[in-house]
This record gives sequence, C-alpha cells and structure tokens, in this order.
Amino acid sequence: MEWNLHYPRWMIDDGSPDRRQDETFNWTAVEFWNEAPFASPSEREKSAAPVGDYEYRVVAKVLYVGDATCIIDFGLKAISYRDQIQSGCRDGDYVTGHISLGLADYTFVAPESVFKDLRYAWHVNRISADLTPYVPRLPGGWIRNASNVRYSLAASTDEVQTHSYILHCTAMGS
Repeated sequence: MEWNLHYPRWMIDDGSPDRRQDETFNWTAVEFWNEAPFASPSEREKSAAPVGDYEYRVVAKVLYVGDATCIIDFGLKAISYRDQIQSGCRDGDYVTGHISLGLADYTFVAPESVFKDLRYAWHVNRISADLTPYVPRLPGGWIRNASNVRYSLAASTDEVQTHSYILHCTAMGS
C-alpha cells in the first residue's frame, strides 16, 4: 500500500534532508494525528482507507498507552501523544476515525520493545507540494484554507519551496 506522509518545510529548515522521488530512506517513526476524537468501532479488523486531502479512515488496534504517548496499528504502526485517543483506552482496544500521517520529528517516550517496531524504510514514489494558502484565523494566527486545497507534483522537496509536502511512499519493512 502507498502511504501519504506529511513532511513540513520547517523540518527541512531544522536539518532534516530534502527528499527526492525514487529515493529510499529510513525513519524512526510515523506520527498520526486526528482533528476529531476516535470512536469505538463495531469491527475488530485493522484497516486504512484513503479519504480526502491525504487523510485515512482507520480501524486501529491500540498497541501501547503510556502517560504521554500511544501507539496504534492499522496495518502500519504509528505513534502520537496520549491525548489523541480516548481516556480509558487500553492496550488491545480498537479505535476508529480519520487521521493524518507524517514523519515523526519528536522524541516520543515508549518502551524500547514497543518502539523498535516503528522504524520503517520508505521508498518515495512521488512528491506533492502543498500549495494550499493560509488565511488569518481569529482571534489570531493562521489556518490552512481547507476550501482552497491545491497540490503540485515535484521531483524533490527543494524543487518547490512551500510550507509542506506529501511524500507518497511504500513501506519497505522495519
């Protein structure tokens, strides 16, 4: 399966390498995040289906719940902050909802026995530069304009300077 991994420009500016189409690279972990809370599914089979704007609808098994982090498996293992799943969620529970995926840039805390399974080698099939504009948000700051989503294919992340990229990748294994 091809996975859509967000790769923000600020990570490159902070020292992570530019990426190129047809490149293969290793990464410590994939991070997930969700805008809406997960629900409890009736089904208990792991799955991930692409939905709009490079997100996924997943049914995931909770592999680890710690004080600060959690790990889920929906056919790909991913890590996030503990508050991304419902309180009361335990190892072995299932959750469902819409998520986005990205290359984790933080040092998440989890037992080594759980964390070691999060490392993947990735082959970059293609790259989409996110050209979606940002608009002012009240009372302050900026928000991505979801009504004007635009992407452009790029051979590498240094070919088009923008705020974010989608790396369309195939997992080569851990």
